[in-house]
Amino acid sequence: MITQYILQVLSSRFSLLVTSLFLSIVLPLSITLSLDVYASEYIIVAAELNTEVKADLFAILQDDGDFLVSVADLGAMGVQRTPARKITVDGDDYVSLRSMDGVEFVFYEETLTLVLTVAPELLPVTTIDMFPRQKQQVYFPKENSMFFNYGLNLEAGTEGGGSFQRQNLSLLNELGIRRNDIFFYTDTLYTENPEERSFVRLNSNFTYDQRDKVRRFIFGDALASSGSLGSRIIFGGLSISKTYQIDPYFIEYPFYSYSGQLPLPSEVAIYSNGVRLRKEELPPGRFELQNFHNSGGSQDIVVEVTDALGRVRRIASPFYFSNLMLRKGLSEYSYNLGTIRRDYGLDDSRYSDAVFSAWHKYGYSDDVNFGGRSEAGNGLFNLGIESFYKIREFGIVGLDISGSGGDDGSGWASMFNYEYRNRNFNARFSWTNYSDNYQNLQRQEFENNSKSVVRFGVGYTTHKIGSMALALALTEYQQGSDEHSTLVTYSKRLSRRYSLSCNFRAIESDESREEVYFSLSYYFDNNQTLTSSIQQATDRNSQTIEVRKDIPVGEGLGWWGFLEREDSGSSEIYAFNPGGQWNAPYGSYRGEINLNTESESIRVAASGAIVSLGGEYGLTRPVTDSFGLVSVNNIEGVKIKANGQDIGRTDERGHLFVPSLTSFYNNNVTLEDNDISIEYLMPQVNITVSPPYRSGSCLFFPVQKYQAFTGVLSGSIGGERRPLEFYEGELLSAKGRSKFYTGNGGEFYFDNDPGSMTESDSDVSEGGCAALASAAESVFSPGRYDGQATSEIGDICHFKLNIPETDEQYFDLGEIFCSPVAENELPSEQNLNKSQDQVSGSDFVSGSDQAELAASPSSTSERESVAK
Repeated sequence: MITQYILQVLSSRFSLLVTSLFLSIVLPLSITLSLDVYASEYIIVAAELNTEVKADLFAILQDDGDFLVSVADLGAMGVQRTPARKITVDGDDYVSLRSMDGVEFVFYEETLTLVLTVAPELLPVTTIDMFPRQKQQVYFPKENSMFFNYGLNLEAGTEGGGSFQRQNLSLLNELGIRRNDIFFYTDTLYTENPEERSFVRLNSNFTYDQRDKVRRFIFGDALASSGSLGSRIIFGGLSISKTYQIDPYFIEYPFYSYSGQLPLPSEVAIYSNGVRLRKEELPPGRFELQNFHNSGGSQDIVVEVTDALGRVRRIASPFYFSNLMLRKGLSEYSYNLGTIRRDYGLDDSRYSDAVFSAWHKYGYSDDVNFGGRSEAGNGLFNLGIESFYKIREFGIVGLDISGSGGDDGSGWASMFNYEYRNRNFNARFSWTNYSDNYQNLQRQEFENNSKSVVRFGVGYTTHKIGSMALALALTEYQQGSDEHSTLVTYSKRLSRRYSLSCNFRAIESDESREEVYFSLSYYFDNNQTLTSSIQQATDRNSQTIEVRKDIPVGEGLGWWGFLEREDSGSSEIYAFNPGGQWNAPYGSYRGEINLNTESESIRVAASGAIVSLGGEYGLTRPVTDSFGLVSVNNIEGVKIKANGQDIGRTDERGHLFVPSLTSFYNNNVTLEDNDISIEYLMPQVNITVSPPYRSGSCLFFPVQKYQAFTGVLSGSIGGERRPLEFYEGELLSAKGRSKFYTGNGGEFYFDNDPGSMTESDSDVSEGGCAALASAAESVFSPGRYDGQATSEIGDICHFKLNIPETDEQYFDLGEIFCSPVAENELPSEQNLNKSQDQVSGSDFVSGSDQAELAASPSSTSERESVAK
């Protein structure tokens, strides 16, 4: 029936064309495919892709020399794109190599090797990401802390032959309190002189940082800035800003990226200004070099590709790096609302006029940034836009336009600036214009504002020639005389010990002034410097000899001495000014004497801080930013360094306050291991800490005296008390689980090395102030401990042992009896306090006298016989 139906269709005129197509194309193709599949054979071939040897694979060799290779095998070799049409053989998808565009192959029958040459676009993309990564194992503390800085300055002397008397007294205080993520700060200044005295509060505010979003909230006194044509004011109110200083390791400016194709395995290297920065071995395929960053403006970036045949390609693509630009999609802003503060530093409570200040910048692309700014208050409204353009590798151009309106009329301002830098050369130019009535919140405070400001600067630096720079500035004022200034500087390091510096400055205004300065410095090996300088000015000249020892960051002494001669034409003055500063463990003390032919004076100063952190209070030098409390487990005299600088030595409790940590940065705090006896364990000698803004951090090093414990583990075997040989034991302590093994005669050994613990956090030594209380505790402090032992065939028993208070490095616990248990379970960590009762040396019970051993042999000879 089916045959007759087909013949009827074929005989119809209407289907004549269809029939011919079927007979000439479809039928032969189906027959061919059928014959190819069933006439093929499976073979195992050694595969090679773009000269890379791959794993052997099964392939189907066709009669016409084509190969069918499974999609899975091609994917395993790295071929990511295969034809949409596939052939199913025994349930697996295969593709014909001859049908794939971009694939060529050669089969070597004598070695059964299939050599594939695949276009790079069919292969995976290899990414080299050069984005700076945060250092691993960085401690990010969140501790409650407090610091109170104080600074006392006193000056007394004589003048004009008068009597010696006190001249000036000042006292500066800073208070900072952190509770969780909120930081409160306030500072005050008290001054007194023979004419007057005053006490003023400077700043008081609360700060909250969203570190993951680099966003800051300030409530209270704050500084508001609204861009180049705006103002910088101190106000009281609310400030919301996005500042990338909160994450100094996040790079917000544009990166250099490059992508290419590798037909063969290749070595890819990146060079910047002729210096190789990175080299990678890459497989065939596409590759992307992403997120390369650098500083210094225009740089010659070269990507060098050397393939497996030794052929070299060099791709040069100059790139301009600048922190003036934001990467595409990033924003930076500052929004401020409050009341402006008047007479800052003179009056602590004069707030007037509600003000608003805003500035926002957005990275439209890596080459174009836009922004806007606004401010209002005191009868004034100001609005402006700004833009930045990166002109390939030729620098950055900026353009700002702003307008203002208010009670005094309307005005406008514009600013054009240009910046260019490379490895040796830099240039900058800016031109700012203000109309007569242009105002912002800052210009309202001054009667004689500038009308036009032009600045130009150029510099050139090489190792051979040195560094030289020229800066010119022209300022036109709305009232009064214009001002022209010229500055020329030159400096060079003549050798390892000698350095030369000189400059020329000229200012032309109502009264023109010129000044020439020249100095030569010699550097000693112990941070001491000898400098001789000459200064020649329009109305005076002077010669100075200075010797100085740098003031250390940590504890230590720094000093200086000046000897100066000054000739003003009408008088000649000789002056001698010696002084020094001692950074002591609990404060800094400074003193200097000024003796000259007309007056004598003496200045003394004392500064320090009271800090609170982790329940500890202490005295230290002034807290400059953030601070830390280092604990070295009751070991006195251990030298501590922060970021490579000596800070001081631990006290009798093993504590030291470090007052000079930097907020948000990775601070490396280390201890000097040579100061610790060899009998102590030191699992860690450095900690990297990144503290929040002006906060305290507890940093402890789990240094502890090494102790080992030995004994004999016995149990009941066949109803008899015998040593438990070749058992695996496990002890549970507050710091984790410790394993040990028994040997011949049931002898065992374990120690208090934290590295031997399992399920332990003992390696996390920077665990915060809460861990300081347990920092002095050994892994096995005196007390009772639960344990279990398991035989080779899985028999389990439970035991308890007591560790006494002892200073012995090796202590014999005697015989410990292990009782059979029904379940393989140790006591939970929640019951540790119950199972680890502290015992004194007099309460110590030897292993043979434990409650579980009431029926055990009592004499030493009996125990020895059992062990045997």
